[in-house]
Amino acid sequence: MLFIKIRAIREHFLSLEINDKNPFSPDTRPWTRTLSCLRHSKNVNKGFYATMIAVGLIMNTNDKSKPISSKARVSGAILVLLLIAACMTTPAQLISAAKTAAAEGKTYASTQLPAVKETAVLSVTEIGPPSQISESELATQVAKAASDNPNPEVAAAREKLKTMPAMKSPWNQVDAPLKSSPGQRSASIYANVIDQFDVNASAFAERYVTGGSGSAEPRSNIFAGDVMRAMGVPLPTKGNLGKGIGTATYTDPETAQTWLLNDYLNKRIRWVTSADDKGVESDWIEIVPTTPAELRKLVEHVNAGKPALVSDADHIAVIRPNQTNPQGWEDLLIAQAGLENTLKDTLSFNFIGTPQFFMHE
Repeated sequence: MLFIKIRAIREHFLSLEINDKNPFSPDTRPWTRTLSCLRHSKNVNKGFYATMIAVGLIMNTNDKSKPISSKARVSGAILVLLLIAACMTTPAQLISAAKTAAAEGKTYASTQLPAVKETAVLSVTEIGPPSQISESELATQVAKAASDNPNPEVAAAREKLKTMPAMKSPWNQVDAPLKSSPGQRSASIYANVIDQFDVNASAFAERYVTGGSGSAEPRSNIFAGDVMRAMGVPLPTKGNLGKGIGTATYTDPETAQTWLLNDYLNKRIRWVTSADDKGVESDWIEIVPTTPAELRKLVEHVNAGKPALVSDADHIAVIRPNQTNPQGWEDLLIAQAGLENTLKDTLSFNFIGTPQFFMHE
């Protein structure tokens, strides 16, 4: 590429009229040619182009029948070296140039920065600040995204559940693959136990969707019962409360209806095994998270992987772990089956009025 540039410059000079100003006149000596080229190149990068021209003079001659002598070549080479040396910048000059550039840059920045700040302020004033999102809404969005991409352990458990006959209807209890028990709690285990019961999967529609298996009964109790049984704190069945259908008064295996569960959690009805059994009172503890202290206590409880429920006479849901600073009980994340089947949603979207909250170890 350099040689091509040199030849191009040479051709430019060759196009000039042959006279004393043309460095490529046949009778012009190399020294004269070089000095003349320097004059012609004064309006461009003098050192660079002069060096190229000098190299061109050494390598070529206008009249190939009159090649440049060895003496002329040596003289031209010396001149080239001198030109290169003249064009080189010393370390001191380089440092000086760098300092000058730095000073100029600092001066420019100091004069321009106020204008940049003013532009930024005007932009925020005109456009307005970015829209705010509450921590609870952010937690909901993050949780929903996670539920769409279950971890391998949860995914494997779901596949195993699909093979279980009990998952094809709401009548019987399920021996879930993923379990937890008192003394072995953690937020990740609790979350996995919940997420294995994919309430939105078509494979589980007969169990978790109202109308599935020919039953019009709501299914929030079925889902909550599945989760709590896997957590080692099972909710009572219809039979456990003496409310079984027909002859199965004390043996009906289906999880008790929502209003019965609410009565049990409130200690208005006991867990029994027969007509003569005086029964066992619920060991779930009610908490009222309407104050910051009680809300924090509930959040710390589930974030430690311990089970909790939210309930009224018509609906029951599981309170999830990994809560992120809810501002009120309405912001708590829940999992449920019901009018909307979801593994992660905000509590306030799914309850009317103020429900009750219950915790278990």
